[in-house]
Amino acid sequence: MGSRNRIGFVMNYKCRLTLWLFVLMCTTVGAQVTPHYATVEKYNATLQPFEKHMYLPVNFDAFTLLNSISDSLNDATIKRIDLVYTTYRLDPNFNQALLNNNRTKALLKALPIANDELISWRYVGQTNATTPESAKAMFHGFVVYYQERPSKESVQQEIAFLNSYLKSESVAKPKKSATSSTTNNNFANTLQKAGIPKSIAKSSNITLYNENSKCIETITQIIYGTKDVKDKRIDSIYALENLVGVSQHIEAVPNSVVRKYTIKYQLKKDSCADEPVVIDQTKRVAIPKNWDTKSDFDAVAAVFNRYPNWSNSVVVMDVTGSMSPYLAKTMVWLKATHDSSRIKAFVFFNDGDGKRDKEKVTGKVGGVYNADNTSFKDVYKTMITTMQKGGGGDRPENNLEATIKALALYPNTTEVILVVDNFATPRDLKLAKKIKQPLHIILCGANDKINKAYVQLAYNSGGWVHTLTQDLHLKGMASKTVFSLGNNQFKLMNGRVLLMPSKGHN
Repeated sequence: MGSRNRIGFVMNYKCRLTLWLFVLMCTTVGAQVTPHYATVEKYNATLQPFEKHMYLPVNFDAFTLLNSISDSLNDATIKRIDLVYTTYRLDPNFNQALLNNNRTKALLKALPIANDELISWRYVGQTNATTPESAKAMFHGFVVYYQERPSKESVQQEIAFLNSYLKSESVAKPKKSATSSTTNNNFANTLQKAGIPKSIAKSSNITLYNENSKCIETITQIIYGTKDVKDKRIDSIYALENLVGVSQHIEAVPNSVVRKYTIKYQLKKDSCADEPVVIDQTKRVAIPKNWDTKSDFDAVAAVFNRYPNWSNSVVVMDVTGSMSPYLAKTMVWLKATHDSSRIKAFVFFNDGDGKRDKEKVTGKVGGVYNADNTSFKDVYKTMITTMQKGGGGDRPENNLEATIKALALYPNTTEVILVVDNFATPRDLKLAKKIKQPLHIILCGANDKINKAYVQLAYNSGGWVHTLTQDLHLKGMASKTVFSLGNNQFKLMNGRVLLMPSKGHN
């Protein structure tokens, strides 16, 4: 080859290389951005409970963000991002993909935390525009869906949501008798005369239901005794867990200081799933219409239904911020199946009882509470108490600490079910070696991306990963095995779970 030809070859090679690098730079938007593609006539934001969204507009034919990004996003958990544009184009050769990639690069530069492998991305083309004017009138830019860092106020809103949802799901409520209000007032006065404290006697939870209700069992008992005996007996009856209402009749035994007490009390039948539980309803929130459409909020119930042979199990469950829709669905399912429940106990955790992030020491974070599954009311009350004591804080949670405590409290449990937030990687993964029992990990929020840390944890324990629709057993999986979970592909290499590069989905 002559020198001139060699020089021409090198220059031509350099030009091709430069062009290739330029194209690569323009089209590569971020290691974690693998968008789905969708089309709609006109874009409308869709929110789940306690989810917020922020619009970040761009011009019709540009990629520069028009607004600055609020600092509040940097302390939030971003769940999904939609890039919205119009499919209308003036030039049929216009490169929409290149423009969308440049827009995404601009967002990642302005909001680095958006380059997270757990965030779901969609590129959504609007098809209603048919002219330049109609296209420019439509929204172009990003819609960022996120959940704010938990606060005392947000936790109270979540509790109100849970109470409201549980109440709305209570069907076939017992009918009260026509004179129930009068009976209540008379009974409250009777209790006070009998020595019951006023605060208890006038409790709003004292409700006399129709005796014909299929959920109520009425028991009448006759007691003879002195006033001291009577007061003690009434107190003990009032303290019964399933007490719904109580009434009494007192008459003196002739020629004696002893009195005859006819005490009638009504108990909820344990097997009756449609009886409403007495819950404080002082705060209620509206239930969004169709809030659970296309969601995995039923994941816990779905997994238990796929494994009818599970028994003597302990459920370890995250109750930090953003988990309330999953808690709501789980509690409704538990209440409906309580008479045949296969769950021995629940262990709830809130990542530290409101500790500041810098005060959280691995293995000693705290905020872990348990309840034997002997009554739905006890489980629900313990869950609410755990939420009230702390809503989390930063994204990582003390999952493993809670699991270790559960195994210490219930050492003879057969199945350990860990219900987790897919977006919150455990802060205490190094404690996994202390867990000698296979874990069933149910992922909440795994609609698209799967948190690799939980797949690794399941593998290390010889356990399973469960989603709304899938079950994956990792025990004994051979090295170099490639497997799918959700929209992700993983590869096992020498004991390490690796996330494989993925392509966008149409």
